[in-house]
This record gives sequence, C-alpha cells and structure tokens, in this order.
Amino acid sequence: MEYLGKFKNNKIPVNAWITKQRVNFKNNKLSQERIDLLEQIPKWKWIVMEEQWMEDYEQLKEFITQNNRLPKEKEKGRRFIAHQREKYNKKILSEESIYLLEQLPKWKWNVIEEQWMQDYEQLRQYLIINDKLPNQKEKFGKWVQHQRENYKNNKLSQERIDLLQRLPKWKWNLLESKWTENYNEIKEFINENNKLPIKNNWITNQKSFYKKGKLSQSRIHLLEQLPGWKWSIIEK
Repeated sequence: MEYLGKFKNNKIPVNAWITKQRVNFKNNKLSQERIDLLEQIPKWKWIVMEEQWMEDYEQLKEFITQNNRLPKEKEKGRRFIAHQREKYNKKILSEESIYLLEQLPKWKWNVIEEQWMQDYEQLRQYLIINDKLPNQKEKFGKWVQHQRENYKNNKLSQERIDLLQRLPKWKWNLLESKWTENYNEIKEFINENNKLPIKNNWITNQKSFYKKGKLSQSRIHLLEQLPGWKWSIIEK
C-alpha cells in the first residue's frame, strides 16, 4: 500500500486515481511496468464494476460519439442516465461510476442543465445555417429572449454567459440585435439588386439619427460600408 500512499496528498482522490488506471488498462494505455506495479498491490483487481453497468455505459458512450448528444426521452440509454442521476443525488453512486460518467462528452448531472445545452446547440446550428439570430416569431426566438432577460436580471451563470458570447451574431441588447437584423436585410437587398432600396423607413431613420448626432461611430462605419450609401436624405 506504500505505492498508493504516495497519492494521499495529491489533489486527485485515491479512488479516482485507481479508476483512471483501470480505464487506461482497458484502453491499452498502461505500460507493462505500471501494470506489474499495480498487480503487486494486495487485493488489486482490474475489473470491479458490474458487467451490466459497464455494458450500459459503453452503449451510452457510443451513442454520444455517434450523435454528439445525450439520448432524449424514450431513446436507448435514457433510463440508465436517469438511474445514475438519481443515485448521484442520493449520494449512493460510487466514485468510480462518477469518474467514468464525467469523462463522457455532453454529460450533465442536472437535467435542466442538459436541456439548456441541447437548446444552445440547436441555436448554434441555426446560426451556422442562417447566419443570423432568430427573431421572436422564429424557432428559438423566445429562448434567446429568455437568456437576455436572465442576463439583465443577473440570473445567468458565468458559464452560460461565456457560451452565449461565443456564438456569432450574439447580442445581449434586443434593440442592437434588431438594428443588425435590419442592416443585414438592407445589405442583402443591395447584393441582389445592386442598389439601395427606395423610400425605406429604416434608412431614413438612420440618416435622421446621424444628422442629430444620435448614431454611434460603429453604426456609422457599418452604414458607410454599404455600396451606394450617402448621408443626405434627399439625393439629387
């Protein structure tokens, strides 16, 4: 036991360290020298988990690898997940099980946190396809607004704030988001028609704000990037 005693002052719990050695052994990532040392420990065993648990675990791991998410309700593996969370909440789940589950990509102990991550991932995919945030009438529009409200009321964790800010086109301010949406519509119109739209209220408002000194420098710069843009309201 002297060999294990070296890890008592380590930040990694001894049981978690033991689990890691077993996982490395299973994946052929343990040198023969280390295998020999471990097998010299009295009562050492390479396999201590129930075979059925490990079978369910490996199936879940394979599902995540193939689908890049946890299984949904009624999908295979969902009952296994629920059972592990229940045991974890009751503090009766072994350290070895906890360690292995936390190695799984996308794993969450909290079902609410899992749902949030699923919604986040769907929004990320939406942005990749559409290159814009959804408006409130579109799918995920209400979810986006809910995150903004939580952020405004200091009810959003730093982890979620960081994840949302990594999204392209993300804006915390709804007005800022609406301005960007209108700007992109004008930009798209120009690309398709090779000219600015005539009698457009939004364009007229931007020129009016500019004249009154109520337009930020960043917006001025963006508008001046538009082909054919002029600040005079009536063009001669």
